[in-house]
Amino acid sequence: MEFKDYYKILGVSKTASAAEIKTAFRNLTKKYHPDVNNTDPKAEEKFKDVNEAYQVLSDPEKRQKYDTLGVNWNTHRGSGGTQDNFNWEQWFSQSRGTRERRSTGNPLGDMFGGGLSDFFEKIFGGGSGFSKEKTYTGQTKPKVMETSIELTLEEAFKGTSRKLSINNRTINVKFKRGIADGQTLRISNIGATESNSSMNGDLIIKVQVKDSERIRRKGNDLYVKVDLDLFNFLLGGNATINTFAGKIKFNIPAGSQNGKILKIPKMGMPIYDTNDEMGDLYLELIVKLPQNLSEEEKELLNNWKKISEN
Repeated sequence: MEFKDYYKILGVSKTASAAEIKTAFRNLTKKYHPDVNNTDPKAEEKFKDVNEAYQVLSDPEKRQKYDTLGVNWNTHRGSGGTQDNFNWEQWFSQSRGTRERRSTGNPLGDMFGGGLSDFFEKIFGGGSGFSKEKTYTGQTKPKVMETSIELTLEEAFKGTSRKLSINNRTINVKFKRGIADGQTLRISNIGATESNSSMNGDLIIKVQVKDSERIRRKGNDLYVKVDLDLFNFLLGGNATINTFAGKIKFNIPAGSQNGKILKIPKMGMPIYDTNDEMGDLYLELIVKLPQNLSEEEKELLNNWKKISEN
């Protein structure tokens, strides 16, 4: 079993004060926290080692026992011994009578599915008849803060940003094109913090997107109702509508019926987190009939009616 140099892990000397140990611990947990350091594949393991080292060196009793072990370890190695054949039983028998356990749960294990090393368990919590000990660093897992942001459909189409005030800090949160109603964003190390934690919690932002009066969203597609006069339905022609992307010109087939749906490919909602991929745009044609007819218009319609009946 490998001997763990807790002083080396924290980067402090063996004569370091409690304040120096605490400062080193806070700096290293910020550096290696998996939610912050997602580029180093060994960050999680380093984070565990730092927490384990702090559990021992921040506790005067554990630190004294560890320092005593260190002296025995060096003496043993100097006489030709190896790490693997270190006399653990002798060390346990010497210190067994003075050991005490503090059991308050192991947040490190809770966070990463168990993670204290065999070395730690052997010295402070397992082997030689000792029951497994769960130790606590004194750190409380930071709280997660939640908030909600309402965006218009046009903002979701084009992308936008919002300034939020969190813990006396102002942050600029960007919302990418195509973000959907109910979608959440998670920002690490910006939310609430506990007094005995070296890390801020995460901020979760729930997005609410409101449909506009004219345009509604369904997945990555957009649906628009288009009012047209009777002659466009009967005779066909071209029309123009305003969309979030600008004006779009489209063709109306002659003889179209009220409620007819026209599809315009790749003119819908931007697909979130893609390179300019788009959904489709659907136009629902709605006939808009005149409410007040002139005498001349009535006469023409009556003549048309007679022609149709014949």
